[in-house]
Amino acid sequence: MKHKITAEKIFFSVAIFNICIVYILLIASKGQFIYALTYDESNFCDFWNHVKRLLFEQHIYTSDADAIFPPLAYLFLKMFAYPLKYKAEAGDDFWSISQHGYGTLMVVMYLLLFAWLLMIAVHIYYKTGSYVKESALLGILFFSYLIWGFAFERGNLVLYTTVFLMFGLALRDSPNKILREISLIMVAVAAGFKLYPALFGFVWIAEKRYKEAVRMVAYGLAAFFIPFLFVDRFTNYLRTFIQYLDKKSYSHASVWGVVLNTFGDGRYTQMLCRGIVVAIILWALYVMFADGINWKTLTLLTATQTMIIPEQYVYTYVFVMIPLICFLNEAGKRRIDYLYAFLFAALFTMPPILRGGAEAGRLFGYGC
Repeated sequence: MKHKITAEKIFFSVAIFNICIVYILLIASKGQFIYALTYDESNFCDFWNHVKRLLFEQHIYTSDADAIFPPLAYLFLKMFAYPLKYKAEAGDDFWSISQHGYGTLMVVMYLLLFAWLLMIAVHIYYKTGSYVKESALLGILFFSYLIWGFAFERGNLVLYTTVFLMFGLALRDSPNKILREISLIMVAVAAGFKLYPALFGFVWIAEKRYKEAVRMVAYGLAAFFIPFLFVDRFTNYLRTFIQYLDKKSYSHASVWGVVLNTFGDGRYTQMLCRGIVVAIILWALYVMFADGINWKTLTLLTATQTMIIPEQYVYTYVFVMIPLICFLNEAGKRRIDYLYAFLFAALFTMPPILRGGAEAGRLFGYGC
């Protein structure tokens, strides 16, 4: 019997082909093509900048305006910072700690833990029943330069935020009551790492799971406020948060960056940006309540995680793993699904086709 072409096969075929092309280009260019795929060699700067605060600052939220993570995120990062505390107390400087020996090991452990959790999350969320397909999808994700070229390269906590959010969505329909409760906690933890994933709580409201939604809010409040007992003070965080809003830093991948770089930074363009952001959020919520929970409505909701924050970079596109897996679960043999499969594969794996240099990957990622 002939095996019919499915959208799932299109995705895997195109993605694997693109990854091969990327690595051929890397070899042919003796590695120089890497600059079209990444931000540059920043040496896991997002990871180390926050670990640095834990090692050298008595009060994290008074250090600078970029100390913006909620306290749960810093409590999590303590697992990787405090094994290095003795070096800071012995007088080693930050550069020496981050670039040598056990500092390198901490980065490896940080990424390996994420990889292990992602493997579990994909196994739970991807309803294929095939070990080969699960392994292929994991391979595609890890070899996607959106993952290793942006999120890994920065070491940003968006990696863990995404995987906890994926756990929450994957477990919400479990027949096991305990696992369904864990799903609520996972979404609360994701919001405790980066506040804006709290919007995914509307998934439970759209499904009329009001009691679960109320418990999720309770978990979310606990995940936000309790860690202040162990990480600085709320008043310091509030001051830093206000300073962050005044930074006026706009990334290429955000609505703000596109509008302001095109029309200039003025009173009316700032109002336009706010209007577009509000419109995206309201549109995503309206469609979700109108059409229910499916890969398309989750894609729109994911846009609230990847486009609306002014200083938000392409590494946030790792959130698109969630609607991708949902698409693979739902995709049939309609012709339009073949196009969607190609676009998903292109987003994660297609080599940059714009101008070279450090910004090419960023601009291509936004264009997708």
